[in-house]
Amino acid sequence: MEEKLLTMEELTKLYPKLSAKLPEEAIQVATKEQTKKGYDTTGYGYQYIVNRMNEVLGPSHWRQIVEIIKEVPKGDKLVEVTMRVTVQIGNWISGTFVPIAEQVAFGGHASMTLSDAYKGAHTNTLKKALAMFGVGKEAYEGSLDDDNRAPDFREKMKNISSKEVNNDSSDFEEFEDFEEETENKPIKAKLLEPIQIKKSKQGASYGTAKIVTKEGEILQLVVFGKELERIQNMKPNQIISVIGEFKDSPVNGRQLIAKDFVA
Repeated sequence: MEEKLLTMEELTKLYPKLSAKLPEEAIQVATKEQTKKGYDTTGYGYQYIVNRMNEVLGPSHWRQIVEIIKEVPKGDKLVEVTMRVTVQIGNWISGTFVPIAEQVAFGGHASMTLSDAYKGAHTNTLKKALAMFGVGKEAYEGSLDDDNRAPDFREKMKNISSKEVNNDSSDFEEFEDFEEETENKPIKAKLLEPIQIKKSKQGASYGTAKIVTKEGEILQLVVFGKELERIQNMKPNQIISVIGEFKDSPVNGRQLIAKDFVA
């Protein structure tokens, strides 16, 4: 008997089941001693997330595509792996998977062994992608446990533009990061689209745009405060040099938070 095709209308109706809270036993707490980050983290177990997709959609109606972006040494003892995971929901038709919806997430993990770095990066990134379909979303909304955030995250974001941005941390929850790295040298990139001006919950202006670096990595550029005035009239395909911080957002993927632009 041929399996029934999943439609977008049916997928929309299934969202409440996908986004329903996972059982309490799915919650996993990692201590600061385990994370080596100086703070505890709370999230959902990998298998519970995958089980929810299989239970609601069936294993033949979704798939993941994993792409390694880079693997680099991090200090003397660690190796870091970053990757892109695309989760597609759809149907297998004549041996070809035909997606009706997809989400893309970026993430990474550093560990003492390459295999553990791959495993951690895949787990983290897949969870981010599935959260965009509602599965385990509480871990990224902050409603699961506030310890899911780094304690100093709000302070770091406030320092980006203390004059322009209200100090309420709720403005920046969409820029949540699981790991960050600081760049001191300019990053050359090309604008792929015009800067989109947006408003935070507190009414502060910020801008976003897709950019591509000279290495071919596509990022979301995020601009605050006085830097917004300098870039909002720039056109697509224009080359820019940015000094800023890289962040991984569960909602928007890999981001470059601009601190300055170099002529």
